[in-house]
Amino acid sequence: MVKPKPKALLLQLKAGDVHGVLDREKAEIGALITLRDPTQPMRKEAADAGFYQPPWGQHPHMQLLTVEGLLNGTERLSCPPLRQVDATFKRAPRASQNAPDAASLFDSDDE
Repeated sequence: MVKPKPKALLLQLKAGDVHGVLDREKAEIGALITLRDPTQPMRKEAADAGFYQPPWGQHPHMQLLTVEGLLNGTERLSCPPLRQVDATFKRAPRASQNAPDAASLFDSDDE
């Protein structure tokens, strides 16, 4: 099975050209998190941005979320489930069983 190439997801907390930032950063999904409800022109721009369609479903290319909605659980970012796309995260190498024990933070050389 060929592993898909990792894609970028962009979160923006300030007003601005979200669509332009998505294009510049080559992100497949972007979200603008706002304090107030999005305006009608913002909603239109997000709707016109289309969808990202990975093998795991369909997700809006540009999403508008409010701080209140995120905190009270009525809104959440729509993105592929992490358990299915964990290939996008680098994993730390396993520690060697033969590695020397690390010194304790509380050990001192004065004893």
